[in-house]
Amino acid sequence: KDYSFELLLFIALFSLLGSSIIFFERHAELNSKSRPLGTVFTCSKIKRSLLNLFVVASLCFVKSAESE
Repeated sequence: KDYSFELLLFIALFSLLGSSIIFFERHAELNSKSRPLGTVFTCSKIKRSLLNLFVVASLCFVKSAESE
């Protein structure tokens, strides 16, 4: 089975997610004077967990592609 379409879809979804996170971070930077420090901290935490999730998902993807 050819996985190129699924892989492209996966990459597209992740890049969309990443760009939205960057947008929200810039937005938070603009409003940083009115926002507490906690929101920035949670944003970086979310970003790190999403990155970990992406790494795990891509590893699983490669493993499933190799097994077939």
